[in-house]
Amino acid sequence: MKCSKSVSSIIIALLFSFGLHCVGFAANVVDIENEEYMIKLTRWERLPPYDDRKFTFSVHHKLTQQDSIIEMENMTTEIGEIKIVKDRLVIFGDVSNAAWGVTILDLKRHKEIDFIICYRPQLSETKRYLIYEKFYPRFSPEEASDLILIYDLEQSPEDNRVEEKYKNIREKSKRVGDPGYLIASENVGYPIYPEENIAKQTYFVWVPSPEERHFILTRGKYLWLDQDNKILFVDGYGGENWLVLVDLSKGLSKMTIKKKIIDVASVLTLDPKTPDYETLLKEEKERFAVSELRPRKDGRIDIHLSRERKYRVTAMTIDLPSE
Repeated sequence: MKCSKSVSSIIIALLFSFGLHCVGFAANVVDIENEEYMIKLTRWERLPPYDDRKFTFSVHHKLTQQDSIIEMENMTTEIGEIKIVKDRLVIFGDVSNAAWGVTILDLKRHKEIDFIICYRPQLSETKRYLIYEKFYPRFSPEEASDLILIYDLEQSPEDNRVEEKYKNIREKSKRVGDPGYLIASENVGYPIYPEENIAKQTYFVWVPSPEERHFILTRGKYLWLDQDNKILFVDGYGGENWLVLVDLSKGLSKMTIKKKIIDVASVLTLDPKTPDYETLLKEEKERFAVSELRPRKDGRIDIHLSRERKYRVTAMTIDLPSE
């Protein structure tokens, strides 16, 4: 990947003066600012012997006119996007093409405070929450099902780990590749789905039966409602598509879940009198995928369904799950 032409010649010169290589940072990654901070990526380097990476950012605080440097050193191999969230910098990156890495930097303390290895991370509308799917090591059992987690950016790294054994393990690691560091980076956040993980407050997600596995169909496309007090997505479970509503209004430790089956049969032209109706209906359900969720002014939800190997999109409207 070539460097973006919008990267300033000064930064390019600085990179090469240190004998480093450009890895294709986009302009919005190299330079970002808001009313309080102006942040620039100034250099990156490989750290032998483990090929770890270190990224250096310059931070200018506009209100105090103070300048500082923050170093980010973890398993991130390439940066994709960065966001300023109050006094924290949230960095989305790639981890060796195997997963996403999300780094959280404290702009007041000038240090990296947390690192998350996950799949499909997304900031909420207000930027308070980070939602993602749990990362599985390469040789995990096939029986593992999806586990959805939320990280509260207004809380400390320790408070974002529900199992006590993972709370302080990062501080004990001597380098970012240590087993303890990896475990703490994989087991982080509040479980919000499925219900079993909430009840047991655990990151363990192995289930023995295919019918019991959860598969989030709206991959990385969560719909946030009511100023981030509610989140909506679709789960494939037990041969059905479920619209899932998680209510966070009372806090992540007191969340509630409501869900309802999406009646895909209502948008199909199958005749219920057909002898093989149930078999055909099952096959048709498996061919449909939820491509988008859209809120309506009347409080209902529009669901866009795309059919496998066809460009035609079918839309249906559904009420939010209730008691």
